[in-house]
Amino acid sequence: MRSAETANLFRGRACALGAVLFWGVSFVAAKAALRELPPGLLVWGRCTLGAGVFTLAALLRGSELRIPRDQRLYLAVLGVLGIPFHLMIQSVGLLTVSASATAWILAVSPALVALLGWAFLGERLAATGAGGIALAMAGVFLVAGGGKGPLGYTLGDGLVLLSALNWAAFCVASRRGLKVLSPAQMGWAIMVLGWVASFPLLALPGCDLTVLARLSPAGWGAALFLGVGCSGLAYALWYDALLVLPVAQAGAFQYLQPLVAVLTGWFLLGETPTWPLLAGGGAILAGVSILSRSGRH
Repeated sequence: MRSAETANLFRGRACALGAVLFWGVSFVAAKAALRELPPGLLVWGRCTLGAGVFTLAALLRGSELRIPRDQRLYLAVLGVLGIPFHLMIQSVGLLTVSASATAWILAVSPALVALLGWAFLGERLAATGAGGIALAMAGVFLVAGGGKGPLGYTLGDGLVLLSALNWAAFCVASRRGLKVLSPAQMGWAIMVLGWVASFPLLALPGCDLTVLARLSPAGWGAALFLGVGCSGLAYALWYDALLVLPVAQAGAFQYLQPLVAVLTGWFLLGETPTWPLLAGGGAILAGVSILSRSGRH
């Protein structure tokens, strides 16, 4: 029995690590894909491939693929916020913000989740937790603008920060659904409804499907990696991890995500890490770590 439990834990940790590695590289892949694709078309492609891969993975696991009638509106709103809207503002932000800085800014999401939980759900927030949030946000403002301070802030920095806030709101809003739906069933419904909601993006200027015929091999590689790997396999792996790992233990793997982005951005895009980026990133991780240990309920 003990060996079976050990094997399950190993599998869960491997799944969590695999998902985080996909997501860490996603910022670099998106930056590369955006050189050849407009944001709207890239996001639609990610949603299309991601929904297909996630559905296939769910069928292979024998998951129930049904959207309860009384949850459809709620899940549709989550699908819009968590998939096309989140990816769209993040992609537009990536046009002017480095992949590394984007990953660090998004790493502040757990702090924003705690802040929203305190403000709207009445969750307790200890003084040390509040200090962790303040430290993490100070790190964000150091990372944003390339370390140049307020004069260096761009619209892209604002959009990436907005995507972090949007993801935090999505996570807080998802808690109600997880009380009545399994993580896999809820994840599938959100992915499919998000895919449906992504079709209006094709009406944006430049989002003509004929653009796909002009993609280079590198562009195809980046787009397929994002859709199949980051928006499909990664989510399937993550939900598999949550089946056997406590949420806190699985969430700890996400600390690796910005580090993966920095390393891959450095080697693949030539984004040399700067001291403001590293110092701000360190402050973000330290703040989120303090928050996770503060006894917040």
